[in-house]
Amino acid sequence: MANHMHIQVIRYTSALDEKTVLRLFEERMGRYQKAPGLLAKYYLHDPGAAAFGGVYVWESKEAMEHYWTPGALAELERTYKVRGKARIEDFRVVQQVGMGVTESPATNDV
Repeated sequence: MANHMHIQVIRYTSALDEKTVLRLFEERMGRYQKAPGLLAKYYLHDPGAAAFGGVYVWESKEAMEHYWTPGALAELERTYKVRGKARIEDFRVVQQVGMGVTESPATNDV
């Protein structure tokens, strides 16, 4: 099977107030800039649901799995004082459109 980009969405509610979570987002940006295989990260906030999270664009599933060890996830949950468990979803990219790119990396094994 080909090595495909992966999109990961992590969503959680926090015991911290909005201002504190947004400050932590700012403070922790540098760690993601150095993550091997991470192409982009977007911080999320849904004020209506008091939810926060991130969208991660990984060059491969292997890069994603290498970064998100059980310890890394536990650190995220501790840092943001996550209520319950963070909801994590990951998706294999099968088509990319935008930014002048139209690409279908999964033409043979969808």
